[in-house]
Amino acid sequence: AHKTELPAEKRKVAEPAIAKLVRSAYMLDAFGDLGNKQQITEAYAIFLAASKDIQAAFPAQP
Repeated sequence: AHKTELPAEKRKVAEPAIAKLVRSAYMLDAFGDLGNKQQITEAYAIFLAASKDIQAAFPAQP
């Protein structure tokens, strides 16, 4: 499914979650380069939460 095919209420969840997922992926890359475990752990938690929100917004594929 594509974002534009989602109902408005699910799009309101998906759009910020996708942006959060992308930002947290960049943070994971940067913090990984620095080797800061605490920052990596925090960025991963944000990444995981965004991933779950995206999965909840999109219908399951058969």
